[in-house]
Amino acid sequence: MAMNPFKHVVISTGADGQWKAWNVKAMGKVAMKGTGHNGAIARCEYHPGGAYFATGGMDQLINFWNSDDGSLKLQLKHSIAVTSMSFHSTGDFLLSGCSDGSVSLWDTNSNRCRSHLCRWNKIKNIHEGSIADCQILSYSNNAITASEDGQVTLWDLRTESSQLILKQTHPIKNAKVATNGLVMGTTTKYGSELKLWDLRKLDGTTPLSVANYAPQLICDFNFDSSRHMVAFALNNGQVNFWDVKSGTSTVYPAHTASAVKVTWDIWGEYLISGDEEGNTFLWS
Repeated sequence: MAMNPFKHVVISTGADGQWKAWNVKAMGKVAMKGTGHNGAIARCEYHPGGAYFATGGMDQLINFWNSDDGSLKLQLKHSIAVTSMSFHSTGDFLLSGCSDGSVSLWDTNSNRCRSHLCRWNKIKNIHEGSIADCQILSYSNNAITASEDGQVTLWDLRTESSQLILKQTHPIKNAKVATNGLVMGTTTKYGSELKLWDLRKLDGTTPLSVANYAPQLICDFNFDSSRHMVAFALNNGQVNFWDVKSGTSTVYPAHTASAVKVTWDIWGEYLISGDEEGNTFLWS
């Protein structure tokens, strides 16, 4: 799921290759929909300008869609399934990660691949597993990639140099950096803990804090714009809100199926959660 940064519209995607645009203010009315993938859509991201959004699929394609009419704007072809995407804050670049551990940086103005970081992968063997998450840090030339091999890597996109910043014994499922660029959160596949790390003094062994929801599994999490509130999607259908400062949690039994995705709007006014049965909930 992804929310338009300037309109009250959320995009949801499914395993059938279809996307839907929902009008939040109109009680979840479907504004438009489209099908452009032969198989499941793994990721969806809005361009920071809101003019279009991108969907990345298991069919090796990234499609750019016009936000106004839903028309297909552009296709970017990969050689293997796309598993993760992230726009630069300016919207000039898109970072994509794939199921073979490769990472590519695309110039959205020329619509060309600026660099294949996967060539470093082949030489340095940086990621041996699928890219579970990637993110270009806000207003920065740095990015992180997290893989099912348990590693999180920090990249300088200008020089294509990389640095291993975290190594876990279990596959990474989610890795996200708060908007201040100082705190990173990570969860593992089939894990119940969210660990917060200080990127300024990362030793890989001592997290800033840990939130544990055992026996439930964390399927997704996201920081709000204040960086002090984290929302979780849990496999029992609950949506949890964790106040990082106070350490208090509030749990809502929302979904009847496993909650798989949570995302905030940029104003911090809404939270959208989705489950594996295709249901979407709006929180305010």
